[in-house]
Amino acid sequence: MAKVSDLREDIVSSLLVSPHFTIRTAMPLLLTGLADTYGFREAALGDLGSAYSGGSLLAAFAAVVWAERFWRAAVLLGILTGTMGLLTVLVGGSYPVVFSGFVLTGVGFGAAYSWMLSGLAVVANPNRTLAWQWSVGTLPGMAFLMLIPVLGPGSTGTRNTFIAILLANLLAGLAALTLPAVLPRRMAAATLARGSSSPSTAMLLAAGALFAVYGGCTGGWSLLARVAAHDGLAPTFAGFALSFATAASCIVALFIVRWGDRGGRPVFMSAGALLMILGLACVGLWPTRVGFTLGVFLFISLSAYTLTYCAGLIAQRARGASSAGISAIALGGGAIIGPAAAGHLYERWGPDVMLIAAGLTIVVGLAAYLMASRRGARHHERRTAK
Repeated sequence: MAKVSDLREDIVSSLLVSPHFTIRTAMPLLLTGLADTYGFREAALGDLGSAYSGGSLLAAFAAVVWAERFWRAAVLLGILTGTMGLLTVLVGGSYPVVFSGFVLTGVGFGAAYSWMLSGLAVVANPNRTLAWQWSVGTLPGMAFLMLIPVLGPGSTGTRNTFIAILLANLLAGLAALTLPAVLPRRMAAATLARGSSSPSTAMLLAAGALFAVYGGCTGGWSLLARVAAHDGLAPTFAGFALSFATAASCIVALFIVRWGDRGGRPVFMSAGALLMILGLACVGLWPTRVGFTLGVFLFISLSAYTLTYCAGLIAQRARGASSAGISAIALGGGAIIGPAAAGHLYERWGPDVMLIAAGLTIVVGLAAYLMASRRGARHHERRTAK
């Protein structure tokens, strides 16, 4: 059972990653609202999703370089920068301004997220902390999926949505005041105990797995609301189905808290990834309310499972905070490629090709995870034999 201090750290960590998760979770409806307000096409919407991810990737690189030097100031600065980015999107009346706002938002909230991921190197059970981040951190985004459709149509609804998200993220960001100025001192001991700070081959494979799986997830996720509209489903229903699936992902994350490292075994990860692909198939081949609901339920709920264990494997193979922060780079890279590719594929060849590409990307990520897990197991056996 977790100690009270560990539980407190997990809750604070969850609050501080929630601004990033809120933007990620609400992205399909945010992009749909901007499309209704400004008339942006699918390719432009995908590029906006990638603009946010590009900003968060820049922040991830900074976290890897400076992860062990300062912490509280970086997270606070990130929250404030992300807020400025949302304000830019809110007042922007043109695509370049909105694009710039998404980049700035990504830099800010991505910075807070990246620095919290760097802290995984000092926790006893990274999978448990990641599961807490996912289950609690996604709750505000899940609420917004239900709230956004009732905030009003057109530009008024879009403005109300961004104001509400801005206030919620600022409130969650206050938790940064409880962080220490730098990462705990036990980081130095952990780094020395693990030897070289350079990443291992197994960790790089795990990062590749996280990159591919997240690329497939964000690519499919960012345009699911557009797929629903293409199939003639009402925006209110699509928002409900997406929020229901996100709630299921929170439950899955809580299950991971109890199950621990066992869920990362190759057979369970393979089952999770294949069920995600089945969900995409339901969305594409069964264009009804039932098919869409079942499809997004499988796809989104199990994304919490696969992404948690991919990131957890990186943390387990990490050699200090800097290498632990590589997971943020993998996530940022996948989130750039995923939405941009999805938007262009959707606009050129339609939703079915976009969904197929997302599924194939997840398969590639699963293959990389299995190789990383196998290589890590062999390395552990060799060390044990010595």
